[in-house]
Amino acid sequence: DQIYDLCPAVPPQAKLLADAFWPGPLTMIVPKGDCIPDEVSCGLDTVGIRLPSHPMARALIRESGVPLAAPSANTSGRPSTTTAAHVMHDMDGKIAAVLDGGACGVGVESTVITLALERPRLLRPGGITLEQLRSVLGDVKVSAPGMKYRHYAPKAPVTVVRGDPQDTAKYIAERISDATGVLCFDEYKNMFPNCIVECFGSQDDLGAQAREVFDRLRAFDDTSVTQIWAQCPSDEGLGLAVANRIKKAAGFSVIEV
Repeated sequence: DQIYDLCPAVPPQAKLLADAFWPGPLTMIVPKGDCIPDEVSCGLDTVGIRLPSHPMARALIRESGVPLAAPSANTSGRPSTTTAAHVMHDMDGKIAAVLDGGACGVGVESTVITLALERPRLLRPGGITLEQLRSVLGDVKVSAPGMKYRHYAPKAPVTVVRGDPQDTAKYIAERISDATGVLCFDEYKNMFPNCIVECFGSQDDLGAQAREVFDRLRAFDDTSVTQIWAQCPSDEGLGLAVANRIKKAAGFSVIEV
């Protein structure tokens, strides 16, 4: 109910989405109220709001007695943090404390949808799928992802190969060397001998892929690989979010086979 204190002009679609998906991984961008300072919204007249489901996050909000303004707990451009150890690796000495609530349940970040335009628009795919949003709102447009910068990126350059998993695995296997890293589905890990392989779930287990993708990308930074090849799910369901993160890590260096 705090949403109405923060944003008096909340569109009716926001209540529909909140009833369906809050608490949970959905961030809604709405016109902000006067109580929200410009430092929170970067001077914009809108703000992103979310009610998290994690009990530790909920407890922190309750104990604070106020809404919390919070950026992501990772260095800009790096793979997102999904464990307290990741946060300490990126932010040690830069922040006062870390609350360890265990590994993230979803992995990929929250879905971001703006309700401040004439039609609802998906800005970032995440834990709530496009199909779920459309089941509540009907028409939801999708923004094209920004393609200028690498984001969520390990140190070594990444090339994404998309298509049927068997075909993409074969394509990558023909191009590997000792200095190659491969991010692949579990079923194909034995196709890449003599190189560093990180598996991020079965080809049919999008939930595992969403939970593991950032951790597996980070793991390559502890190796000597100079090039990473990555398999990629289709854009259906939660796969849209996973594929989005992998393609951004690659700076949209994508090969279709």
